[in-house]
Amino acid sequence: MARLVTSGAVVINRTYPTAGSVMLWTALVEQMPELAEAAWARDVVRRFVARQLAASDHAVPGGAGLPSRRPGIADVPCAGVYLLLRTLDAMRMPGLCRQIGVPPDWFLQMLARRWAGSEARPEDVADALRPVTGQVDPWRGSLPADAWPRLQAEVARIAMAPGGTDLGRAVPQADLAALAHEHSGDPGVDLALDLIALTVLRAWAQWLRGFSTASVPFLLATFVRRPGRIIAAGDGTLRVSLDSMSHDIVLEVSGCLAPFELRWPWRPAAATGAADGPAGPVYRVEFAVEA
Repeated sequence: MARLVTSGAVVINRTYPTAGSVMLWTALVEQMPELAEAAWARDVVRRFVARQLAASDHAVPGGAGLPSRRPGIADVPCAGVYLLLRTLDAMRMPGLCRQIGVPPDWFLQMLARRWAGSEARPEDVADALRPVTGQVDPWRGSLPADAWPRLQAEVARIAMAPGGTDLGRAVPQADLAALAHEHSGDPGVDLALDLIALTVLRAWAQWLRGFSTASVPFLLATFVRRPGRIIAAGDGTLRVSLDSMSHDIVLEVSGCLAPFELRWPWRPAAATGAADGPAGPVYRVEFAVEA
């Protein structure tokens, strides 16, 4: 698709964005007729055009395409953690946290630190997630002794629901080690968070065509641990632009890059106005992959 655009055969501009999509789709099908009935391919074209238009918005005049530093745009080393937000929302994780008494916004950051790995600093994760969580202060609360096992068990129960993943097998040490980051020193809390992060990642991987049984280190290195840009559109939409990696077509065909709307807010109820319903300042997340 990039070749068709750079060759001049297809012109994409903001004045006629729909026409650009149609022209690109027609040119692509002409060269690859087998794609004519592929809905996923049409969606790829639509997202490609959206990326092209977004890139033209964010280019600095005379700056050879350097990213804009306008407010609402942040370059982060851990943008890939947003890929797992869809699964967390489907599991109603913020609601589960509130039932147990764990602040959901703090909890999301703790999980994201594990997925992001040691190359992303805690402040990097906080910056990346701020559009969803807001400013999160360290949580030093205490819970009943059974609170973390209850939350862990509930997450596992949801993951093993019909159509979910089988998490009954023993956890390989390499899988657990890949997530063992940012420990607090409390083994009960640290291990529970590690296992929840592992469970959510495994549940998410069930949607990856051909990679549902891949190892956790492979999943993290191949799909999740990557930089990108977080762009707050100001209309409740958050655009997550990921740096490209070699297996991104798997994310495309598996639907992992499709936009989705958050149902369960991560910020406290006072910040969002409700314990559920539209997710406050950000309610829609859109993805793009940049070459």
